[in-house]
Amino acid sequence: MAVRAAGCIVVLAVLAVGCATTSPDDAGQAPRERKDYLFEAVRLSEARKYDEAIELLKQLQAEEEPEDAATTHYLLGSAYAGLSDHANAAAQYVAAVAKAESVAAEMLATARLGAGHYSFLAGRYDDAVRYLSAWRNMTAAPRPETLMELALAYSRTGANADAIAVAEGVIGASDEATIQAEWFEMLAGFYYENGQYTDALKAEDRAESRRVAAVMESAPARVPSARTRERRERALPDTQTLRTLQAQTRALLSR
Repeated sequence: MAVRAAGCIVVLAVLAVGCATTSPDDAGQAPRERKDYLFEAVRLSEARKYDEAIELLKQLQAEEEPEDAATTHYLLGSAYAGLSDHANAAAQYVAAVAKAESVAAEMLATARLGAGHYSFLAGRYDDAVRYLSAWRNMTAAPRPETLMELALAYSRTGANADAIAVAEGVIGASDEATIQAEWFEMLAGFYYENGQYTDALKAEDRAESRRVAAVMESAPARVPSARTRERRERALPDTQTLRTLQAQTRALLSR
């Protein structure tokens, strides 16, 4: 995830990706459309053949029309993400956002999610705040886990009041059954960094209450170690986000 534009541009539903084709191969098969190569790149990424997807997309990118660039950057972001190359994944999603004037709103939102999430994992917290905030503003039902990542990004930039506001909003809008003890632990940390020590203690108490509730409900009581909490903070919903990006990509290309 080598082709050449053959002069015919087909608008693919809301994505506005072009119809780049190659010459027939030695077996006399019909030329493949650019969309076929995009689907092939998605298939390779889903099969975890990320290096092959990247090679295919770079070949496609070298000869495609400028208006098609956003989609290719977008798919490259997904492939690099699969390799846990967070810096390159972030760079590709950022490029997709920058060149996404003509793509669907859904793709733009997802590109912003990718740019924000992988910027966070790459340690670029200002960029994470920028893109995750933009994603939140254009998403009808943002995932609470990703909003908590936005809260962490705010915290890493020293904007503890913003981190608190986002985390409190997530917890306040979530039903009791879906609230995680780790969310209260994170909120406690934001309060502590903001000098709200009483609130921090209350949040820690609520985290403990969630663990007790899990035991009472016969659910596994997860008391994460300090190392586990640190790992969760550094890569909150990484696998979930990557799968979401891949699924949304396939859905958008199928239109």
